[in-house]
Amino acid sequence: MFRTRFGVLLKANLLCALFVLPLCVWDTICGWFVADFIKDMTAAQQMSALINLSLLRYGTDALLCVLAAVGLGGMYYVVRRLCWVQSVKVTSDFFRGVKNGWKQFAVTGLVYGIGTGLLRYLRSFSLLTLTEGNSFAWTVSVVLTVVAEVLLVCVSLFAMFEAALYVRTGKLFTSGAILTFKRLFSTLGIALVALTPVAIWFVLPWGFLQIVGMCVVAVVGICYAVTVQTVYCLGVFDVFVNAVQYPDFVGKGLASASGETPGTTTENAVEIVAENAEKNSAENVDEGANGNTPKDVDEGTYRKDVNAENSDEQTGKTNVDETQTASEESGNGTDDKGENK
Repeated sequence: MFRTRFGVLLKANLLCALFVLPLCVWDTICGWFVADFIKDMTAAQQMSALINLSLLRYGTDALLCVLAAVGLGGMYYVVRRLCWVQSVKVTSDFFRGVKNGWKQFAVTGLVYGIGTGLLRYLRSFSLLTLTEGNSFAWTVSVVLTVVAEVLLVCVSLFAMFEAALYVRTGKLFTSGAILTFKRLFSTLGIALVALTPVAIWFVLPWGFLQIVGMCVVAVVGICYAVTVQTVYCLGVFDVFVNAVQYPDFVGKGLASASGETPGTTTENAVEIVAENAEKNSAENVDEGANGNTPKDVDEGTYRKDVNAENSDEQTGKTNVDETQTASEESGNGTDDKGENK
């Protein structure tokens, strides 16, 4: 996809960067400001100031995460259409994705922003135990918060993809958590591959490299991360969701091993998935993947039976008529012979 549709991904990345860069810029500037603000303080003063400033920084980050997530809605929409081998008009499709899924993505971004902000705040707060000489407690708290943040990132990976399918907001993180633990190690690996090239720049302490990171995000970082995540999530959904509820979408956009052409590429595929996702219940699974309810199936079977009976009756009538005709012809032939005699 990067080789054949790189221009489309680049344009979509630039549009999405308008939503994501405010978060990157704000968080980076806050980091610079905090480092400069506490550099002349004592250790105790630094810890106290760090805790207070962290509240302001991470609280604002949570709000900007909402804006970034809304922009990612358009990016996910464009990338999914590319994966499904559908035509893409970058600007119109990007903003169509934003318009259709902004509620789900806003909730996802808010939950992620609050979750990561809280974990980062707890990690900063745990630094106070180090000043009291309790390094073991500090180490344990840091490890636990890092593990929790990594798991939150993995769950959010699936939640974002499901938000692009317009799944109900109440199920985004619950189903995301289930899929994460079903494929925990592979999900960790994909998160590492997708996010490390983008996020590593902001972890490094040098301001110049953080500016380089913003440039990476603005040009190719977002489309790279979203594409990797989308391809992975499509594969996981084929195994755990589509194979049961939406078999028509299994392997969608991928050529089969026999060399056949890709599967369904209808223009309304996204709308079909959206409707099915909103009606996601046990009744939908019982109704079958073809969209026919049991009532429809019974009626169809009944119609086939009636047609078969009618066909049999017509065939019987035809056979009777043919027999009568043959008898009449035979009788006529006998009479003719009698007259000849």
